[in-house]
Amino acid sequence: MIKSLTYAATKTYLECAYRFQLIYLEQRPAPVALSLFLGSTLHLALATFYQRGIEGNPMTCRECESFFTEALRKQTVLQHMPSAQGVAWEDRDPRSLEAETLPLLRLYLNWAEKTGLSPACVEREVRRTVGGLPIYGRIDLIDRSGIVIDWKTTQAYAEQAEAGNVLQPLFYAALLGRPIEFHFHYLHKLPALEIRWETRSVSRSAIQWLTQEFLPPVWEAMRCGVYPYADPSSRTCSPSCCDHWGTCKGGALRSDAGAGKPPASDPV
Repeated sequence: MIKSLTYAATKTYLECAYRFQLIYLEQRPAPVALSLFLGSTLHLALATFYQRGIEGNPMTCRECESFFTEALRKQTVLQHMPSAQGVAWEDRDPRSLEAETLPLLRLYLNWAEKTGLSPACVEREVRRTVGGLPIYGRIDLIDRSGIVIDWKTTQAYAEQAEAGNVLQPLFYAALLGRPIEFHFHYLHKLPALEIRWETRSVSRSAIQWLTQEFLPPVWEAMRCGVYPYADPSSRTCSPSCCDHWGTCKGGALRSDAGAGKPPASDPV
C-alpha cells in the first residue's frame, strides 16, 4: 500500500494506473529508461555541485564534470532505484552519450552563474499532512530569494508541454505550505544544446484546490485496488515513455482479459 502522495506517483497514476501498480505497489523490476538514467545522473551532478557550495566546500566546473563522468560510468543513480534492472541502452554507446551530455552540464553551470542563481538548499525533503493527506516530496533547489527550482532534462522542449508541469508546482507549494514562485529549468539536447526556463506562480487558493478538491479522490482511487490500463493511443503508452510497456504492450491483450484489467498471463 502506498503510504504518501508524491507528485511522481500522482502523475504516474493519472497517466496509467496499471503502471502505477507495477512501480509503486509491486515494485516490479525493469530496465531504467536511458533518458531517465542520463537525466538522473545529470541531476545528481548538479545537486552535488550546489550542495558543496552551500557547505563552503565548492567544486569547480571541471570537478563537477569529472563527478558526472564517474557517476555515469559507475551507474551511481541505480543504487537509489531498488527495482532497477540496469539501463536500457537502446544500442547507444555509453561513451558517446557521455560526450554528448557533458557540454549540456557545462552550459547550464555557466548559464546559472550568469543569471545569479544562489541556492539556499538542495534536494530538500519535505513531509506534510494537509487535510488528512500525507504528502511527500524532494525539491531540487530553493534559491535564497525563495524561488523553487526544478531541473528538467529533455530531448526536445515540446516533450515538457504537458499537464504535469502545472501539477508539480502545486505539489511543492502544498509541501512548503505557502504560495511560491516556481521555475522550471529545462536542459535541452535537441535540436541544439539549450537552456530555457519557465515560471509558474502558485496562489493560496490553488493550494487549497489541490489539497481539498483534486487530491482526495485521487488518493482514494490509488487505494481502491483497481488499476486500469492507460489509453494505448496516448503519448505516454509507448516503449520510449514507459519502462514497463513490455509487460502489457499497451494493453494489447485487454480484449481477452477484460477492458481496463491486466491480462490473465500477468497476475497481480
